Amino acid sequence: MAYNEGVRTFTASGAVTAHSRVKIASGTTTTPPQVALAGLGEQHVGTCEYAAADGDIVSVKLRNYNGTVEAIAASSISIGATIYGATGGKVASTSSGTSIGFAIEAATADGDIIEILQY
Repeated sequence: MAYNEGVRTFTASGAVTAHSRVKIASGTTTTPPQVALAGLGEQHVGTCEYAAADGDIVSVKLRNYNGTVEAIAASSISIGATIYGATGGKVASTSSGTSIGFAIEAATADGDIIEILQY
């Protein structure tokens, strides 16, 4: 059994962008397992630290990581807003699925990188 310090490597299933939310890819059989961008309202396994192309090894800060992570905003977000999963591995303050955390920084537009506290 392997242990980690809140960061684990996975195999990218398709291109993933830095700071995007990722989920375990359906039907993955690779070692390490494949991850793909998490969609609207979908739970995620963690947040990519760096961009990766299909088949590349990617470093992921796990969702249960102690501390904050950087995430990609899908739209404007206020400091302190409750955060939900948005399309394309992004985050939003618009309710969809289960909330995943709080915004520590504000976003003014789609594509802004903000600090969030996950739970």
